[in-house]
Amino acid sequence: MKNLSEHIVKITNGIVNIEVALPHHSEGYYRGSRFDWSGLICSLEYDGHTYIEPPFSYHNPLDSSCAIGTCEEFRACRPGVPDLLGYPEAIVGEGFIKIGVGIVGKPVEPCYNFDANYNILTFGTWDIVAADNSITFKQSLSLNEHHGYTYEKNIALLPNSAKFIIDHSLTNNGDDNLWINHYCHNFIRIDGEFIGTNYRITLPYQPIFDIQPNQKLQYLGKDGFSVNVIKDYVDDYEIEGVNILGFDTENALQNSFVIENLRTGAYISVKADRPAVCNFIPCGKRFISVEPQIEMNIKKGETFKWSNYYEVGVR
Repeated sequence: MKNLSEHIVKITNGIVNIEVALPHHSEGYYRGSRFDWSGLICSLEYDGHTYIEPPFSYHNPLDSSCAIGTCEEFRACRPGVPDLLGYPEAIVGEGFIKIGVGIVGKPVEPCYNFDANYNILTFGTWDIVAADNSITFKQSLSLNEHHGYTYEKNIALLPNSAKFIIDHSLTNNGDDNLWINHYCHNFIRIDGEFIGTNYRITLPYQPIFDIQPNQKLQYLGKDGFSVNVIKDYVDDYEIEGVNILGFDTENALQNSFVIENLRTGAYISVKADRPAVCNFIPCGKRFISVEPQIEMNIKKGETFKWSNYYEVGVR
């Protein structure tokens, strides 16, 4: 293990090099209230190619959206699923749980706003163990007898391979069911090149665009099993996204995708061992992303485990 700074660690298997930002309440790369603070891959390099860059032209560590790379979030994304742990019953000024962050204060608002900058009342503490080719994060947090959890994440590079795995486990320590969705933002930019017609997403099914009323796509198109960027991004602040249908919500084999830079041939492949219940593709000038979401409903004392399998390469 090589410490690049007090709050960034490098792991490597001699083939792939990964830099991981460590959670820290006052000096960490990301200190917002939206994304899980652990396991943010802020640099990914293989054979002279890079796969992750900052997704915005600015960086404010306290901004809820200003995470990077493999930033993950726990929140309800489907009708009928409770917003967050303790949010519905909390009164203004009281706390609710944001998994991977801490206890967050509830302001005056009609409903939870995932992109708002909430005040963090209690920072979750982390146990971190790093080796040459892996790093593990563990956090336990309780709000009251109803809501609490133990969360563990491990990033491990496989030997003699351009592959790595992100393993997760979430244990419900509260009395109430822990019912939540999880996704990884997968902020990707390959070889530092801005997003445009040089990028393609390949899926294991023919995608259907779930276009909303008054929505008109300018940058994204589809062809067979591919989602293509059909127009180069110029404006840093223009972001386009679309929900994707057409996949089997009970088939984990369809929870996968490949993002490729067609000019350089470099690609990143991501596969999961749990089926997706919904999927969203957003992109802007500085990132292209695929966000499959899994759903978990964990009873008291039970543990839910899931893994994402990554591979980088060059065609």
